Amino acid sequence: MAINSKKKGNSFERLISNKLSERFKIHTKLEQSFRRNSDSGSYFGGSNISRCGTHDLSNATFGDIITPDNFKFVIECKSYSSPLSLKNIMKQSDPKIDLWIKQVSQDSEVSGLCPVIIVKYNNHPIYVISKDKSDCLVKYKEWGFMDFDMWLNKDTSYFFKGIK
Repeated sequence: MAINSKKKGNSFERLISNKLSERFKIHTKLEQSFRRNSDSGSYFGGSNISRCGTHDLSNATFGDIITPDNFKFVIECKSYSSPLSLKNIMKQSDPKIDLWIKQVSQDSEVSGLCPVIIVKYNNHPIYVISKDKSDCLVKYKEWGFMDFDMWLNKDTSYFFKGIK
């Protein structure tokens, strides 16, 4: 049976939105403070980046997840059946990771938020790829891979501006 990759991606984005909402509901005082971005970066992302210079960005959303005010990160979600090539990671040259980094870095630059990629492979844990290399399992160029649950368990001040 064929897998609809768009449906799979949307489902993963909802899963991450729900996990983030649950984690931060005490801080945000909302049950659902994170949600899928129905545009998923398509309006301002990729080849549409030029729109950032011609449109009002005050209400624009970037990345795959719409986040609450003062959240420090722009999030790109990726869900695949097979894991990345360890050989490519060790060689520090993987076209797929480089493309993800390019996508999230573009959103990061325009939004002023820190870039994060959350990735899931079938039958594997969820990982976070970010520029924060503390507690990382593997380093790729200037980026670190971290277990998603470990990332999510960081102090709330790590995630939100204005919290000490």
